[in-house]
Amino acid sequence: MEKYYKLIDGWQAAEVIPLPYRQNGKVHTRFFTLYPNTKYVEHIEDDIFVEKLKRHTRDIPYDADKEARLVAAGVPCEVVVCKVCGGKKKNLRVNVVEVVGV
Repeated sequence: MEKYYKLIDGWQAAEVIPLPYRQNGKVHTRFFTLYPNTKYVEHIEDDIFVEKLKRHTRDIPYDADKEARLVAAGVPCEVVVCKVCGGKKKNLRVNVVEVVGV
């Protein structure tokens, strides 16, 4: 099975993510820019890198239609409330990176 990672289908903006990776036995951090409709295989065998990719989320303003579309597309998301304003503002927390074959 092919191993790769990409932004979820329907995500239209490029995503800049600080990610740790191993090089010559040391862990480094670098900003990676992921673009829509592009598959990446760089560092796919690095367990630290892949784990961080799987946990990367983005908060977007809540909208019931957006939530319904994301759920219908099988995109993992959850509704989170703002702790600072006492829950008046709601966001959708979306996993924007899909890791396949790992």
